Formats: sequence, C-alpha cells, structure tokens
Amino acid sequence: MATELERRQAVSLQVFALFGLTCTAGLECWRAVWGVHVLAATISNTLTMLALLAGVWAIRAGRFRLGAWIIASGSTLVLGAAIGASGLVYARDALKNLAIPLALAALVLGRRALWTALAAMLAFMALALGRDHHLLGGAGPRPNPSSEEVMFAVSAIVLVLLAIVLDRFGLTVLDAFADSESRRRQLEAATAERDRAALEQEQLRGQLLQAQKLESVGRLAGGIAHDFNNLLTVINACSDSLVAELPEGSALQGDAAEIRDAGARAAALTQQLLALSRQQVLEPRVLQLDGVVADARRLLQRVLGEDVELVISLGDAGRVRADPNQLHQVLMNLAVNARAAMPSGGRLVIETSPVEIDRPPAAGAAGPRPGRYARLRVTDTGTGMDAATRQRIFEPFFTTKPHGLGTGLGLSTVHGIVDQSGGCIAVVSEVGAGATFDIHLPRVEDAADPAPRAPASSPGSSRGGTILVVEDQAEVRRVTSRMLRAEGYQVLEAGGAEAALAAAAAHAGAIDLLVSDVVMPGTSGPALAERLAAVRPALRVLFVSGYAPEVVAHHGLLESGRGVLQKPFTAAALAEKVRAALADAPAGEERAGGRRAS
Repeated sequence: MATELERRQAVSLQVFALFGLTCTAGLECWRAVWGVHVLAATISNTLTMLALLAGVWAIRAGRFRLGAWIIASGSTLVLGAAIGASGLVYARDALKNLAIPLALAALVLGRRALWTALAAMLAFMALALGRDHHLLGGAGPRPNPSSEEVMFAVSAIVLVLLAIVLDRFGLTVLDAFADSESRRRQLEAATAERDRAALEQEQLRGQLLQAQKLESVGRLAGGIAHDFNNLLTVINACSDSLVAELPEGSALQGDAAEIRDAGARAAALTQQLLALSRQQVLEPRVLQLDGVVADARRLLQRVLGEDVELVISLGDAGRVRADPNQLHQVLMNLAVNARAAMPSGGRLVIETSPVEIDRPPAAGAAGPRPGRYARLRVTDTGTGMDAATRQRIFEPFFTTKPHGLGTGLGLSTVHGIVDQSGGCIAVVSEVGAGATFDIHLPRVEDAADPAPRAPASSPGSSRGGTILVVEDQAEVRRVTSRMLRAEGYQVLEAGGAEAALAAAAAHAGAIDLLVSDVVMPGTSGPALAERLAAVRPALRVLFVSGYAPEVVAHHGLLESGRGVLQKPFTAAALAEKVRAALADAPAGEERAGGRRAS
C-alpha cells in the first residue's frame, strides 16, 4: 500500500514525466518539419519517451516504486548511452541533463539509488572520454587533446558535489517527509484508538443506563408486588372460603368464584413483576436441562397451536442448578412470544447443547464469561425485529403488540429468571429473518437432585400441634391463622418479633412451628427464628414472603428456597408447606449443625 508521501510524489512524478514526453515529442516533430534528421538523437529521444511512458503506466497501476525506478534508471541509461556513444566533445550540451535523473533518484528513491546513478554516470562519461581518445574505435576531430580530460574532471566534480548536496540536504527533506508520514500514521492510530475507546465507553454507558433503568423499574415493581401480594393473600383466601361455604350453584358463589379467579390472575401478574425485579423466591435444584425441555413438549405444542411446527433437539446439555418451574416459565414465555411473531404459522426449534466459552465477550458487549455452560437455544421463523426493537426487547412493559394485547412483561420476566439463575440471555434477529434466543446457564457437576415428593405425615402434622404466626399485616395474620385453625392446629398470633418472643415466653407448652414473615419492622423473620431456636431447639420454621429482598438473600433463602412460602398463597399451599416444615429438622438442630434455619 502506497504511503501518503508516495501518493504525493506520484502526482509530481507523473507531471514531470508527461512534461518530458511533451517536450521530447515536440522536439522530434520540429526536426521532422524542418528536415533535421539525426539518427542517434532520434533513437535517444524515442527510448526516453518509452521509459517515461512505462514509468507513468506503472505509477498509474499503483506500483509507484517500480515506476520511479523505470523513469530514473531509463533516463540515466538513455542519457549515459548517448554521451558514451557521442563522446564528451559532441555531447557536452547533454552533460547538464544528467542532473535531472540524479536529483530524481535522490528525492524519490533514496540514498542507494543516488550513488548508484552517480556511479553509472561517471562510467558513461569515462566511456565517452575513451571514445574521444580513439580507445574505443571512435573517430573525429580533436581540437584540443586536453579539453576532454578537463571536461571530464569538471563534470565529475560537479556531479559529485551535486550528489553530496542531494545526499545531505535533499535526503534530509525526504527523511523529514518520511518522519512526518510516520507521525501522521501514529496520530491516525491514536485517533482511531481514541474513537474506539469513546465508542466502547458510550456502549458501556448505555449498558449501565439500561441496567440502572431495569433495576429502578425492578425495585418499583418488586415493592408494588410485595404490597399486592399481601392484599391478594387476603382476597384469595376469603374468596376461597366464600366459594366453599356458599350454596352450590348460587349467584353469590359465582361472584365469589369470579373474585377468586381474578385474584389468581393478579397473583400471576405479581409473579411476573417479581421475576423481572429478580426478587422471586426460587427453589433451585440440580437437574438435567434436557429433561425440563422434554417435559414441556406437550404443553408447548398446545401453546403454539397446530399451524406451528415444534422441533426439539436435545444435545445432552448437562446439569444446571435452577428452579424447574421457572425454567418451564421461560420456555412458555418464549413460545408465546414466538407464536405472536408467526401469525400465519411457522416453525419453532428448541435446542440444547453443552458449550465451553474460552474468551470473555467483546468490550461493551453482553455475553457469558469464560466457563462451561448448558445452552438453551430457541429459534422461530417469525417476522423478526429491527435494531431499535432488539435494544428494548427485555425492558419491562415494552411491547410491539397492539394496545390491550400484551403486558410487555413476558421477555422481561424471562430475562429476570435467567439472570437470577446465574445465566445470561442474548437475542439475534433481523427483520423478516426470525429470532434466535440463546440462554447460557452454568453447568454443574453435582448429581441431579431427586424430584420432590409429597411430605409424609408426621406426628407434628396431626391436630393439636401449636404454631406461632408472626405477621405485621393484621389482615394477613388473621387469614393465615384462620387457615391453620381450619387444619386443626392451635395458633398463637403476634404482630412483630417482640410480641412473638413475649408470646413464646408466656406459652407453657411446646411450640412446634414458627410461621413468620421475612421482612418486618425492627427484627426480621430469620433473626427472630434464631432467637427463638436458642430457647426452643425443637422449633421448626416456615418463612412467608411477599418478595425476596436483600435480607432474604443474606440469610441464604434465595439460594435454597427451603421453608419459604410465597405470597399470595392458598389454604392448600399453606397446609402442604406446614406439613413439610414439620417433617423437617428442628431449627435448633440445624443451628447446632452449622446450618441456618430455613
């Protein structure tokens, strides 16, 4: 690739060559018109024009160095040959022309070319001197036998001095141009690096703003979901009770059933809010990713409909630690999203495979870090999306569907579940080319956990067991206590940690189970459980949470999910969790064994 200096010299060199061509051609035309025929001069001018044309052609073809060599060496050889053939006496007018190729060699080709051209010129001049002395078969008058030696000496001295000047000053200018070119390249490289760094910084700033936006919306959604879950616990429990107690088939029972169904839909919506805010109470276990996908096949086909072909390719992706119910939710949401993108039918391909990432993602780009992953890839043949849509695809409440046909929580829920499970998700899509979602979940080497089974009956689960219910929301506390009493348990109620400690101290009998909210004013549920376990080692614990903030994560409940009941809950869910908690090890034994009560 030609440098900037060579590009500039190429223009000057072509102008010089074309000017020389014009002058030489004009001289030959003048001689032809006036009948002046000198064969040697005609041959010399013709060879000069051919050399100039060849040099211009090479320069135009992008081979600047070759073109410069052709022009400089051609001019030197043609002039030198003409001087050598004519002798110094008859060619003395041409001696001054030797300065042209000498300067050309110095300023375009460099020091080596300069001294090579000078050596060639001196050789041709020595040849001409020998011809003048009849050493080479020359003939002709010799007006002054010593004039050739004087002319040779003077010309040689002049050419050597010119070469020294060109070497010292001309090449200094050339080196200065080369240094300037090097500095220009360095400046361009530094500018490109600065621009790249600025672009990378801008991308990182955009990612930070996006993350802050998601976090802010997530915190807001999580707080709203927490309050709604408290309200829905009461609404759903009371509507369940009304449906059970009202006469079968009555209008009032139908109204109560409508309230219950609406409450269930609202509860599902709050679960989506918790998912996008990454505040769900997960129950992760080691499982085979292939098995989760295979189990979801039938339900996925029902969601997609008959006009969408479902293709599942399982590649032994390996084991991951995740909540199987939440993975099913991820698959369902992606399937629903794909179905909406294929209104006229299409094809949905779900693939699993093990992958190993050996290099971090590019600067400013999202992606998995180096490690071993199980990849879940979901590809549809839908309408695809443009870059602007891809930028916002995981934003809460963002949807491309018409108003009223989508909540904009489906893909943001997927993003929240995957992120909370320690994985990452990315999308590749173009308009008209469908979309591909890649989910990477860290692989684990632990053996797969057995599927959870219904807890066996235990003595503590029969009628007569005593349960301490601690909940700062009075209506939730009353509803929870009523559910437990309906199951035959004796219930102690407390509105906070201090009241619970006082109730426990005042109760003379055993307390089999503590059912406590996680987040309460003052002392949290886990801290209360620690204090009660210190004086009642046989106490079991069940936590109830409307969402999972930092205090829950601090006590390890997010990771295990054991002994946590998610609000809003039904009477059946509460009863099942209570039986499981009563069958678990007492909090005092867990504490003594180095494990926190869960």
